Amino acid sequence: MKKISTEIKVGVFVVLGILVLAYMTVNIEKIGIGRAVGYRIFTKLDSAAGLVKNSPVRIAGVEVGRVENIVLENGKAKVTLRLPFQITLPIDSMAFVKSEGLLGEKYIEIQPGSSKDVFVQQNAEVRQGASPADIDQIFTQIGSVATDIKGVTASLNRVLGGGEGEQSLKKTFENIKEITSDLNITIKQNREKFSTTMSNFENLSRDLAGVSAKAGDTFNTINRVAKKIDDGEGTLGKLVADKTLYDQSKDAMASLNKIVKKIDDGEGTLGKLVTDKTLYDQSKDAMTSLNNIAKKIEKGEGTLGKLITDETLYTETKSAIKKVNKAAEGVQEQTPVTVLGTVLGTVLR
Repeated sequence: MKKISTEIKVGVFVVLGILVLAYMTVNIEKIGIGRAVGYRIFTKLDSAAGLVKNSPVRIAGVEVGRVENIVLENGKAKVTLRLPFQITLPIDSMAFVKSEGLLGEKYIEIQPGSSKDVFVQQNAEVRQGASPADIDQIFTQIGSVATDIKGVTASLNRVLGGGEGEQSLKKTFENIKEITSDLNITIKQNREKFSTTMSNFENLSRDLAGVSAKAGDTFNTINRVAKKIDDGEGTLGKLVADKTLYDQSKDAMASLNKIVKKIDDGEGTLGKLVTDKTLYDQSKDAMTSLNNIAKKIEKGEGTLGKLITDETLYTETKSAIKKVNKAAEGVQEQTPVTVLGTVLGTVLR
């Protein structure tokens, strides 16, 4: 068997070295070979700390693209993303900066929106969601909290430290024990009262349950009545559902409006009575004349006035009636002519 020459061995070793180097370059340095296909979008972040070129872009935790470029624009980090054409984002989608663990690498998480009609187009912006948390600020706040805890611990150490502090703490626990004992005694002494109180609460709960049930029945009845009305049952339901009554009422009101308008315009007898001032003036004059006549009659002026105020006529009339009565007594014994003459003679005396 022919031995492999040294040159061939060196060549194979070099090729293998190049392949390993290319693999490490693609996976460790995140150089996207063959990933230029797709479309670009961008988002503007308050802080892009931790993000680098070729950082992952994920949707629901699944990697769908890469960060293509990061530049500063108007005080914000403009991050350009490249996504494949089959990934479509609703226009109300949002971008978040997240990290894998507390100190893990940063990546862009896109939360798809709910719009089903409008989508993010080429070179369009995806709005930033919540501002990314700054790890330095978090550690600063943790340091401040630790300082506060240290101060509190020091204060407690000064208060409780030494024999005096131990005595104070011991006394505090003894007071708590005494209060607990007194509370137990109070509960034992008032156990019957507590039982009565709990029984009253139970009765009240049952009463409230009964009231609630009755209220439920009442509301169910109201709902049934309302449903009947809505279905047009009964008089009230017909009044609500029947449009004929509404139309008739509407026509009646229209007719009434026409009548009122005619009266207001002075049409017809009632319109003239309402609008014609002549009748009012004539009525006023008639009432004035009637008032004058009444005054004259009251004063005894004229024939009618004398009839009302002069008692002589009353006396003469009464006397004449008496003479007629006397004359009538002899009617049966005399002829009609004689009777008539007798009556006339009696009246004329």
